[in-house]
Amino acid sequence: SMLNAVNAYGRQKVEAERIIKRRANSIIIRPTVVLGVRPDPSIGRANPIEQMLAGQRKQVSDRFFSVSFAPDVAACIWAAATAKNPHRIIHAGTPFRTSRYKIACDLGLDVEPVSHDSFIGIAARPYDTTYRDGEYRSGYMDGLTACRAAWEAREAVAA
Repeated sequence: SMLNAVNAYGRQKVEAERIIKRRANSIIIRPTVVLGVRPDPSIGRANPIEQMLAGQRKQVSDRFFSVSFAPDVAACIWAAATAKNPHRIIHAGTPFRTSRYKIACDLGLDVEPVSHDSFIGIAARPYDTTYRDGEYRSGYMDGLTACRAAWEAREAVAA
């Protein structure tokens, strides 16, 4: 069940949703893994796709999720905020299962599949957070292509 949180972060999300559901006109948008390239790499932390494109060889192959892309999640938030009768809970992401390793392979990167458990000290993560009924706009490969193009454009400016 989605409400069986495996760590403190997950428990905080469950509690936040419980609070939000009690309020009128509330909307909960649940993305699992959001992929995108930051326009300014000095702000925030690297997105998983940035780590992959920067050459991170070890990629987790045994945790699965629905993927979404940053522009799609932004559009989903805007559509929900401006809708007359929004859904109360929106799953933002593709309705098929993938992993970081599969994403890196689909990008054509030379990567090594590893278990989530091989990273010492990393927080527990659910085995599978794939949405069967996710909302998404970009096709999976189109989204990956757009991320790669954004990465290459940013790297060209930095060079």
